[in-house]
Amino acid sequence: MHWNYILRIAAKELRSALRDRRSVMAGIVFPLVMIPLFLIALPLLIQDTFDRTEHQRQVVGVVHPERLPSALRAALTADTAQARGVRLVPTNRTTDAVRNGDFRVVIDVPEHMPTRAGGASVSLRLYAKLSDQNSQLILDKVTNAVDAYSRTLTEARLQQAGLPPQTSRPLVGQPVDTATSAQRTSGPLSFLIPYFLTLWLLMGGQATAIDATAGEKERGTLEALLVTPVSRLDVVLGKFIGVMVFAVTASVFTVLGMAVASAVGHHVLGQGEAAQAFGVNLALGWPALLVLTLIGLSTAALLAGVLLALGLFARTFREAQTYVAPLALLIAVPAIGLQFADFLTRDLSLYAIPLVGSMLVILDLVRGVWQPQAVILAGLTNLLTAALAVTLVWLGFRREHMLFRN
Repeated sequence: MHWNYILRIAAKELRSALRDRRSVMAGIVFPLVMIPLFLIALPLLIQDTFDRTEHQRQVVGVVHPERLPSALRAALTADTAQARGVRLVPTNRTTDAVRNGDFRVVIDVPEHMPTRAGGASVSLRLYAKLSDQNSQLILDKVTNAVDAYSRTLTEARLQQAGLPPQTSRPLVGQPVDTATSAQRTSGPLSFLIPYFLTLWLLMGGQATAIDATAGEKERGTLEALLVTPVSRLDVVLGKFIGVMVFAVTASVFTVLGMAVASAVGHHVLGQGEAAQAFGVNLALGWPALLVLTLIGLSTAALLAGVLLALGLFARTFREAQTYVAPLALLIAVPAIGLQFADFLTRDLSLYAIPLVGSMLVILDLVRGVWQPQAVILAGLTNLLTAALAVTLVWLGFRREHMLFRN
């Protein structure tokens, strides 16, 4: 190996990547724009939608409204500090009215509504599309009002009997949050962070890898490179370093995008539920950032090796894009599975799966529960897989019919 040649080839690939607007957009501009957009604009939109729903007076259909007790009617229509009440409109239809969109919620009032506690329980049918989130928010308003009415009846009956209101609840469960600060700020949607980091590693190296292999084959410039005194191994390592550097650059800008989103989002979203859900207030310490950098480097090496192998096998730039496209799906599948990570038994064998192990480590870092042995295992697995992929590329460079089969 001649490091002088290797570094010159890596510099050539980086210069080519920087001249390509698609590479610069995918590796630098998109992470800086898309990550803040996702972590600020989307939670802001969701929070605004929830707030508007809470502060609007929605229309709710009522079958037999004359049977509604006045106290329950008042509870349904009353405004509170958190939300406005609903407007009750008489109707004689239930399921059809909801399915046709006339009402999101319909209350079917039974004949004998309780006006005092102590008798048999009465069912109050509430018709709604439970899969519709907007309907669910309105349904919550109605059920909260019904619960408040039931509590009022119970407390009135207890008062008549000379008993305090807490008589009906002799034992109250009180949850105590034992999560660490990192676990609380990571949010339930933190499983998306490993996906974004890995996806931008792929997108950052994708264009460079394809251009360095299938692109050079298509343009006919690879022959000129191969007739130089540079060995095939030096060529492969130079291209590998070039692709890996650009992939890491994309990852660095992704982390910068997250830092910008966290700094701005903290002021825009505060400590609201949307900010907590998306992990906007996430704060990583220096040890976690160092481990994140190391695991990012190993993942970049893995993806760079795989991208070069796929690009070398393709005859044209377009054919290489076809081969690389499923990689995004390959990353998305374990990323979707990470939302169920709390149900997984964290066996170390999971961290030995290439790419999956590094995504698990990133999720652990975000939640502040990472283990050094899992980090080492995931990193080594990625590096071994990258070495295997680079070996395949090197063997491919030694076979003329693969290099010039187009």
